Amino acid sequence: MNKNKIYDMIIIILLYIGVACIPFDLIPVSAVLVTIFKILAQIIVFVGMGLVVRKSELKLNVNAHNRKNIIWFIPTFVICFSNFFTLFDVNNSLTPSFSVLLLVRIILSISVAFNEELIFRVLLQGNMKEDRNPIIKILISSAIFGACHLTHFLSTFDPGELMIVGYTFGIGFAVGMIYEFTGSFSVTFLFHGLYNMINNNLAENWITYGNGDSAFFIANAAVAGAAVIYLVIVYLKKINNKQEA
Repeated sequence: MNKNKIYDMIIIILLYIGVACIPFDLIPVSAVLVTIFKILAQIIVFVGMGLVVRKSELKLNVNAHNRKNIIWFIPTFVICFSNFFTLFDVNNSLTPSFSVLLLVRIILSISVAFNEELIFRVLLQGNMKEDRNPIIKILISSAIFGACHLTHFLSTFDPGELMIVGYTFGIGFAVGMIYEFTGSFSVTFLFHGLYNMINNNLAENWITYGNGDSAFFIANAAVAGAAVIYLVIVYLKKINNKQEA
């Protein structure tokens, strides 16, 4: 990535961070309106990103270059449902319910996933040098993706929010692997959108934890561990295939 591309990426990422840092929750209106403001902010990010890309050298690589590889990553979609595995604990309960607030929050989480995949996978990871080690590209984009979520901590100074940096790095690594070996923006967006909608919106609203967070950590650690092992196997297989070719 040359200097001009780096400068353009910095502008786009700063725009993303700037919008994320706006304290919408302090506005004295209903939660539904606050969420709608956040959706409008994501639209501003998308428009701003488009204006920068239009005048830059950044390539918008959204078409899959290897559709055959997509099937290898279908099992990783189990990550999107990891919070529901907490229901193995009989003390936890599931109570489905729907509301206008839940609907607008789902729309917000999907719009966030759309922008983040364009920024961190398509533009950032997709514009790194093709001869660079794939795992290095994935780690760089995942690390920057995770670091950008420090905004959650900086807006509340709650130490618990630092966990978001860790798990967003993990999600970034998973979708980074998918993008690296398929080139498919559609699949990474689908993965990220489902994760936000199911694990964040539905699970947080529907699951009641009757035994603290122990089941949450056990379930997510188990799913994350299995996903890491599987992704390493897929990575080694794909790298081995490239060398043989």
